[in-house]
Amino acid sequence: MTICTLLLTLGIICTPITVKANDNLNKSELPTAGFSEFLSDINTFVTPPKHENYLINNHSGKKSFMGYKTITDKTSKQYALQQRAYTDEFGFRKIGNRYLVAIGTAFNANVGTYFDAELENGTIIECIVGEIKSDFHTDSTNVFSQNGCCLEFIVNTKILEPYVKQRGDCSFLHEEWNSPCYQYKIYNLSEFTEKGGEEK
Repeated sequence: MTICTLLLTLGIICTPITVKANDNLNKSELPTAGFSEFLSDINTFVTPPKHENYLINNHSGKKSFMGYKTITDKTSKQYALQQRAYTDEFGFRKIGNRYLVAIGTAFNANVGTYFDAELENGTIIECIVGEIKSDFHTDSTNVFSQNGCCLEFIVNTKILEPYVKQRGDCSFLHEEWNSPCYQYKIYNLSEFTEKGGEEK
């Protein structure tokens, strides 16, 4: 017997609720676990959220890092995200199950945007845009930094895994991460989505 069937026998009407990508979600109405955790598993959506794919050519495979304490503007969305984030056991800043990272302007993604970084070996790294790389610090395509990186993780440098820090490359954190980025899947979802589907 399903829960709904049981409720019906007790005279209680059970109305299924379907979560869709274009629902007008209000943070105050979401479970107390948090907005990011509510949306953290995009694969559970009945209707997959809209997204755009951006192919990445000639990535060296390097994935650098930046310290989260370099984000100091308290009026910025970057800073607001850090107040929601936590540091995992490896020193990486995360919201829910997603890593906070910096990417270039080529991907047309605002701070707070959800995206998946798909590697050539098929690995998917679930991310949130935590910082935007300045065009001054990227190449002419606004994808790669001078060191060839296109995915820069935001970390707590004090507890970052020593072998990652020594190499300056987060690819060495997990064996499956040691592969070039193939494409970014940029979702039409943001950590700052408010009621009405607009970003505050």
